[in-house]
Amino acid sequence: MKRILLSFCSIIFFVSQLSAQFNLELGFSFNSPTSGFSDVYEIGAGAYLEPGYALNDNLNLGLQIGANGFAGSDIGSTSGKVDATVVVPVLAKGTYSFLDSRVSPYLGFGTGMYFAKVATFSESALGGSERSEENISEFGIAPSFGVNIGRTNLGVAYHSAGDITFLQFILGVKIID
Repeated sequence: MKRILLSFCSIIFFVSQLSAQFNLELGFSFNSPTSGFSDVYEIGAGAYLEPGYALNDNLNLGLQIGANGFAGSDIGSTSGKVDATVVVPVLAKGTYSFLDSRVSPYLGFGTGMYFAKVATFSESALGGSERSEENISEFGIAPSFGVNIGRTNLGVAYHSAGDITFLQFILGVKIID
């Protein structure tokens, strides 16, 4: 996996040197689960890599690959504490910047697959509930907004894929622009 990622980054770096239209952003995030996802998981942190291609000064298309960890929560005395989980989104993403200046607000939209190992609960024959974990893959969306300040991206994204829903507060840096 490390070789594939290193090869991918090397190719993106080489191609970006050939044309200024290619870009690469590395970012970190603070994640806050919402809806039913917040009943089982608590706050978390994440990171992402987003290679992109600028169609013009305002429109950028890219692929966002991330890893978002969430702490497990204590859901009650009968079921105990839920283990932490990692959600991996792989999204095709488009971003529209409103201004062609150093400080530029933007709107974005991503769509793709989310992969995770999540806790599930079922009623037991003895009353109460039984907890198990399952690997899931869900199709989802991620609308976002924020502001680019030079090479820095400050933004917020809402990720929704089935039962996986969370707000992501983003701090990204364009490594290649």
